[in-house]
Amino acid sequence: MNTLEISGVNAIAIKCNAAIAAEVLQIFDAIEKELRHIDLLVNNAGIMKLAKLSESNDALFEQHIAIHLKGTFNMLKLVAE
Repeated sequence: MNTLEISGVNAIAIKCNAAIAAEVLQIFDAIEKELRHIDLLVNNAGIMKLAKLSESNDALFEQHIAIHLKGTFNMLKLVAE
């Protein structure tokens, strides 16, 4: 039994790529089915792929932007609805 169960709190964890709006929608559907509503959103998606700037490329930059910015946008957008 974990701390949340002892405290009587209902929580679930669902893995998805937050940068993909369709995956975010799927997890929100699962949350509504399981818990009925969202009281708290922890936006903790992130990546940290280190490379020297001279060795970096557009794909690496775009991957960081997709997760950190678009992922946060996708999650907040659905919570606000």
